[in-house]
Amino acid sequence: MDTETKNLMQAPGLTELEPGPLPIIPKANFHEHLDAALLRRFEMQIEVPLLDAKGRGIILKKILGKDASDELIALPLVTSIRLAHRMRRLEFIAELEAKG
Repeated sequence: MDTETKNLMQAPGLTELEPGPLPIIPKANFHEHLDAALLRRFEMQIEVPLLDAKGRGIILKKILGKDASDELIALPLVTSIRLAHRMRRLEFIAELEAKG
């Protein structure tokens, strides 16, 4: 059993999947590595694809308030979001300092 499957199996409620009032929504980064027996326990499986450059650009534009550079968009999403937030924060600080 690989690490991804072991981690999911240790989640509360996954050792004995009994019908209940709330859905169980586990997440895995590497669906293809999960054990087939584990996957059969779920009625539904939804795969969410990674964002393409256009999608990353839209998210970054919302953070920055302007179009993001191609270099920023090319970075992994988590990295680019962190940098965009830092850039926005620095711009905000510069605006405050300029006002005196």
